[in-house]
Amino acid sequence: MDILEGKNNTDEEVSEVVGIMKECGALEACYSLAISYLNGVQKTLSKYPDSEPRHLFEKLLEYMVKRGH
Repeated sequence: MDILEGKNNTDEEVSEVVGIMKECGALEACYSLAISYLNGVQKTLSKYPDSEPRHLFEKLLEYMVKRGH
């Protein structure tokens, strides 16, 4: 628990936490939830006119969700 409360964690400590989260399935569960939110937003945005700002926003959201996966 000290790792979670620390403000200056080492790379090793962060890697340890990420490993634990991978092992228990937390990262995959979070990714799946983020994808479902992304799909919902894309469905909502599809109701608006086709435009460059909309496409840029969609690309930004997709990048935010998929960048590290």
